[in-house]
Formats: sequence, C-alpha cells, structure tokens
Amino acid sequence: MKVAKLNDRRKQVQRANYKSAVLDAFDSLFPKERERQAVGKPQRLDTDAEIRRKAKQQL
Repeated sequence: MKVAKLNDRRKQVQRANYKSAVLDAFDSLFPKERERQAVGKPQRLDTDAEIRRKAKQQL
C-alpha cells in the first residue's frame, strides 16, 4: 500500500515541477503576458474543464 502512495506522490511532484518549468519558460518568452493574466486572477493556469472548453471555442 505504501508503494502505491509513494508513486502517486512522486507523480504529483513531477507534475508540479513540470507545470512550474512550463510557466517559467512561458514567462521568459512573454514577460508582459504574466502581468496581463495576473490581473484579477488568483491562478495563472486555469484547471476548470468548462472554462478551458469555452476558451478553445473562442479561438
């Protein structure tokens, strides 16, 4: 049981590290975009599936 929990925790840490690396790379490429997105939003990466679906429709 502990091995499964350890693997789950490892996956969570790897995902968090990957997300951080991707956002840092994006920020280095587009420094002004972070300031624009940060206004009025507590989180920069939107995790709500419904909002992502609506955003994709607008593209």
